[in-house]
Amino acid sequence: MPDSVRLPLKNAANVRDLGGYPAGANSVTKFHVFLRGDRLDFLDEEDLQDLYAYGVRSVLDLRSDYECTHMPDKAVQECGLFHYVRFSLMEEMEFARSVSIDPKNMPQEAGTVLYRNLVSDSRKLAELVHVLAKLEGAVLFHCTGGQDRTGVTAMILLMLAGVSREDILADYAVSSTYLQKSPHLLDGMPVRMDVSDLYTDPANLESAYTYILSRYGSMENCLRQGGAAEQDIEQIRQRFLQPLAPEVNCVRLPVKHAFNVRDLGGHPAGEGKTTAFHRYVRSSDVSTLDQQDMDFLYAYGVRHVVDLRFPQERLQKPDAFLQDERFLVHFFPFPTAIPGAEADSARMRAETPEAYLTAYYTHTACQQRLCRRLLSLLAGLSGGVLFHCAAGKDRTGLTAMLILLACGVPEADILADYQVTEQYLLAQPSYCQDAGNPKIRPLLLSRVQTMQETLEAVKKKFGSREDYLVALHMTTAQTAFLAAGFVRSREENV
Repeated sequence: MPDSVRLPLKNAANVRDLGGYPAGANSVTKFHVFLRGDRLDFLDEEDLQDLYAYGVRSVLDLRSDYECTHMPDKAVQECGLFHYVRFSLMEEMEFARSVSIDPKNMPQEAGTVLYRNLVSDSRKLAELVHVLAKLEGAVLFHCTGGQDRTGVTAMILLMLAGVSREDILADYAVSSTYLQKSPHLLDGMPVRMDVSDLYTDPANLESAYTYILSRYGSMENCLRQGGAAEQDIEQIRQRFLQPLAPEVNCVRLPVKHAFNVRDLGGHPAGEGKTTAFHRYVRSSDVSTLDQQDMDFLYAYGVRHVVDLRFPQERLQKPDAFLQDERFLVHFFPFPTAIPGAEADSARMRAETPEAYLTAYYTHTACQQRLCRRLLSLLAGLSGGVLFHCAAGKDRTGLTAMLILLACGVPEADILADYQVTEQYLLAQPSYCQDAGNPKIRPLLLSRVQTMQETLEAVKKKFGSREDYLVALHMTTAQTAFLAAGFVRSREENV
């Protein structure tokens, strides 16, 4: 099966691969090695076969005795396909306390305290790493929601691999977005909750990340202090890492002089299909790329660049690609605001900056001529295409949404792709100052609600995805060209 960011199982919403992240020493994390997941007790035969076909051979259950008794991974244990192992990462009392608190009344600091507690025992973390190192085949580790215990386990593995803080937080943050689509998440839980109450706040995982670094200096030192064998640490690295090469699939591309350069590959696209890597790449400003950056992007397959900025922006910060004849640069000025009298009306209705940003998104996505021209341009370009604006959030985010929506990618994956931008944006020094301004900060965030309301506005006005494409006057041939080399069957994508 092809490299996948998320596995589209029918009965588990948050099963994701940790592959594709830039790591230390010019390496990238491998796909099909470590996967993270939510509860697996509702998996059917098709789900189990899909996991096996993806390479999963071991399942590590991080849940408590209560969960494993009342919500057992019965199908996983009885199907004969997987080696099933239990390792409770949270003590029974801690689990009982964590699920007894109504999320609506939970103190703001409760999440950070929980996460620091999860990593406070270095001996337990060393035991966990020992178990992970000994399991064979691709390992799927999971808890119930796939966010807290699973999120900490993913953090440990990614820190050992040398993955950046921003990538670790981005991987964690999208869990709640996927869990909104979970059909069984809260079934059998000892307290009544609503899925909408679940939110994977990056500040929670960051508290655990910061705790490890401040107390031990590194994840390796934490594990060594807990008694971990060097062999276990090295074995995980050897299994998890591969050398960076142009043909390797990257979730985020390791471009040194641009942030938020990400591939749209690896998403489910319906009917057993997946979006391919190396076809569409989204990015922030690329004016400061050096020759090494451009050489890598060319080797990665990029041949066309679509600059979504206005002429004045391009004059101030011209694309570095203009100096390299290997790339063909296309200019497509994408609106940055609602035009004319409609803008005044939108500002009057919007009580907050977030509300106005949402209004801009929904207005723009419903501009049929604009969206048709953009999709038609992209459909006519062969080879890899990199599209960008300044921050890689609004104009680039809407363009990514249009591509993914047109190609049949599920809503949750579109939302997650948009959501993670703020992790990369807020890590940039040039944006950090603005982030402290309460009037500007909301405009720097990539809130799920903003894109969700945009998709709902499109659905309300036009109907289905197919109806939207018809309204844009996208011909069958144009849609096929847009998806050419991007949406592939499992067999084609291998």
